[in-house]
Amino acid sequence: NGYFIVNEGPFGQGSGTLSFYDRQEEEIFNEIFQLNNTDASGNPQMLGNIVQSMSLLNETAYIVVNNANKVVLVDLEDFSYQGEINSLTLPRYVLPISNQKAYITQWGDGGVSGSIAVLNVSTNTISQTIELGSGPEKMLLRDDEKLYVTHNGGFGRDSILTIIDTRTDMVVSNIAVGDNPESVVEDKDGTIWVLTSGYYDFVTMESTAGHLVALENGTTISRSFEIPSGCSDLVIDAAGEN
Repeated sequence: NGYFIVNEGPFGQGSGTLSFYDRQEEEIFNEIFQLNNTDASGNPQMLGNIVQSMSLLNETAYIVVNNANKVVLVDLEDFSYQGEINSLTLPRYVLPISNQKAYITQWGDGGVSGSIAVLNVSTNTISQTIELGSGPEKMLLRDDEKLYVTHNGGFGRDSILTIIDTRTDMVVSNIAVGDNPESVVEDKDGTIWVLTSGYYDFVTMESTAGHLVALENGTTISRSFEIPSGCSDLVIDAAGEN
């Protein structure tokens, strides 16, 4: 009866952590991974550098550790370490597609050669990769067979929202939605909303605005609202209205 909180930790050194907020007790429990796992020397086991996100599938927590290039697996019942997936490069988010398959976005070498790693959940091994653009980030699964992937540019710049057929693991189409699309949701009417954060050039100090873009029928841009550069983390309520 509560929720998990992902704490990135210090960049480049040290370890990120996980916390749990108990709604009934109104209490936060910190470092729950370290408290339930020890290394070979009996010391608290660390998750690794930059804990990016966590997803749940089949009573297992998939904890993405971005800078350590891995996903740590944890049993949800006692939060014990179950292993890890290491054949990744700058992973970002895990999205369950079915009980047998999940997708993992990763920025790739240099943060610009992104892809999706297709995870076989039965063996927790990567079966293949789907090559994409710069900074594949958040994903939305629609009708159990169509996946929308934002490209937030990684360490570069991109403007693409990719649609993938999850039955074949093939790219269906790419839609240009604006600079560095970051997150995506679907409303109750089936409209896809994409948040672009805009682009900032650290050399020239020039920037472009962000946009909130609506896709009718999941493919055609029907509306676009300009918003401040740097906006992120688009979410929608359970009713799909706000």
